[in-house]
Amino acid sequence: MFSDSNLQKLLGKNFKYFYLLKFRFKSATVYKSDTFLWFCGSLMELLGLVFVWYLNNQTGSQINFPQIFTYLIIGRIIDSFTNVEHVFWFGNQLAQNRGDTVRILMFPGGTNGVFLYLMAKHLGSNLFYSIVNIFWLSILCLVFHSWIILPTNFGNLLWLPIFMLVTFFIKFFLNFCIGMIALWTTESGGVWNLFNGINRILSGSMFPLNLYFLTNFALYLPFAYTYFYPINLYFQKNQNQIFLIFLGGLCWTVLLYFFAKLVFKMGLKRNESVGL
Repeated sequence: MFSDSNLQKLLGKNFKYFYLLKFRFKSATVYKSDTFLWFCGSLMELLGLVFVWYLNNQTGSQINFPQIFTYLIIGRIIDSFTNVEHVFWFGNQLAQNRGDTVRILMFPGGTNGVFLYLMAKHLGSNLFYSIVNIFWLSILCLVFHSWIILPTNFGNLLWLPIFMLVTFFIKFFLNFCIGMIALWTTESGGVWNLFNGINRILSGSMFPLNLYFLTNFALYLPFAYTYFYPINLYFQKNQNQIFLIFLGGLCWTVLLYFFAKLVFKMGLKRNESVGL
C-alpha cells in the first residue's frame, strides 16, 4: 500500500522530495559513530547548563529549578526536530560553483523549488539524529523524573506540532539568509558563528527570556519563536495567549519567506559574472 510506486502516483512530481528525504535518512544511519559523538557533545552542553542552574538554586536563588530543568529538556526535544543548521552551507557551496549545488537552480518551481529541495534534504538528514536524541533525552527524563513538571493543560500540547512546523520554517529562512552571505564574502564562517551565538541567547536556549528584564525585548524577535515560545506552550494556561503567540510566529514566517526570496535573488545577481 505504501510502496514507492504507489506514493509516486499519489505525490506526482513532488515524489522526488519524498525520495530525497528517504535517501538522506538512510545515508545518515551509516554514520553511527558521528551521530554518537554529535549526541555526546549536545548532552554535555545540556548537562553543563543543568549543573549551572542547579548550583544557582543551591546558593539560595529563588529560581524554580524543576521548572528550569523541564524547560531545558523540552527545549532540546523540540530543537531536535527543528534543527536546520546545515542549510547555512548551501550558500557556501553555491559560491564555490559546485556542480551538484548549481544543478539545484535548474529545479522546477524557481526559488520555491530550491526551498523544497533543501527542506526535504535536511529533514531526512536530521530525522535519524532526532530519533537518537529523543531516545536518550527520554532516558534522562526517567532518571530525573522528580525534576520534570507535567503540563497544566494537556490540551495545549495539541498546538505543539503545529507550532513546531512554524519554528522549523523560521529557523530555515533565518539560516538560509545567513548562508547566502557567502555570495558576498569569503569569510562567512565568522558571520555564522556570530549569528549562532546571538541566536542561542535571543532564542532562549540558555535561559528563559522572561526571566530577566534585559532580554524582554527579544520576545518580539523571530528568535524567540524558535525556542522560547514553543516551550512556553508546555507551561501556558491561557488559550488566547497561545493563539496570539501562534499568530506572531506565522507573521514572522511570512516575512522571512519573502526576505529569503529577495536575498536569494540578489545573491544570484551578484554572482552572475561567474556563471550562475
